[in-house]
Amino acid sequence: MKTHDDSNNRLAGLSMKNNRNIIAMNTKNNNNLSQICILNVAAAVANLPWAKDIFTNYSSNCN
Repeated sequence: MKTHDDSNNRLAGLSMKNNRNIIAMNTKNNNNLSQICILNVAAAVANLPWAKDIFTNYSSNCN
């Protein structure tokens, strides 16, 4: 998977830990999505083609 578009949904959680080859991701307009689980937070923050709402955080420590 190279691109991931989950914008305009009702997601409550999202894990991308097994998707290491994503170039672009859009999770905007998911009002219940507070956290996206990923392997490397610094890489996700630096990855400009990844779009998320301001209240959504990246985390590598997810339950």
